Amino acid sequence: MKESEKPTVFISFNNKYRDFVDCLEERLSKEANVLRYEDQIPAWGSFVSFMDTIKEQDFAVLVISDEYLKSFACMYEVTQVMKCDNWKDKVMFALMPGVKPYADDARIEYIEHWNNQYETIKNKTAKLPHKSAKSLIEKSEQIKHIRDSMDEFLNVIADSNCPPIYTVIEKICEKVQISKKAVFTMDLEDGSQMSMRLWCILDYIIAHPTSTISEISKAIGISIPSASYSVRKLVELGMIIIETHGRTRLYSAA
Repeated sequence: MKESEKPTVFISFNNKYRDFVDCLEERLSKEANVLRYEDQIPAWGSFVSFMDTIKEQDFAVLVISDEYLKSFACMYEVTQVMKCDNWKDKVMFALMPGVKPYADDARIEYIEHWNNQYETIKNKTAKLPHKSAKSLIEKSEQIKHIRDSMDEFLNVIADSNCPPIYTVIEKICEKVQISKKAVFTMDLEDGSQMSMRLWCILDYIIAHPTSTISEISKAIGISIPSASYSVRKLVELGMIIIETHGRTRLYSAA
């Protein structure tokens, strides 16, 4: 396949989940042109110019986290892609552990966050001469647009059948017409793969309380020894707890 024939995939993310994005890019880059800001913006290049290109791509993967939904840069990209008539068809959501954009309380919190951001910058710039704060006033309007778009955006996420984190990379690849391959059976030694595995197992345990090692191993697609090692790490981090029933150990989110 020629380079020009590959679909383009824009990845929008907060830096906290760079490891996940690295894993996603590794899978996608063989058959798609992946765009992420670190690779596309030259020294002294414009962030805004790059972020605006999200509208031009075939697909956009939005890596949704609490940090993402409170980030001006991330949400600016969201408002840009929402300008496309077919944005719901081109966008894929990858929900990171802990984020709950479908919960009413959480949705209200995010709208309140952006309303507070808007009110703060609007009140401060109101005290300044218009000509001396033109770019800040423009930013306040962008924040207002983010605030006014949050309800629709979160509602679309809530209405989407978002795959769990342990299958989402494979599902993304399927949508961009990449041949199916096992995602988590690669025997990599780098830390990003391990981090990705931990996130996947934690997300599975949250969705399936009182899971056994065998169930975790089968769901994630890794060996039982690898599952046991990863679970021990999560226990050490205080993210899951062990319940013993006879000779069976069950694992649940802390």
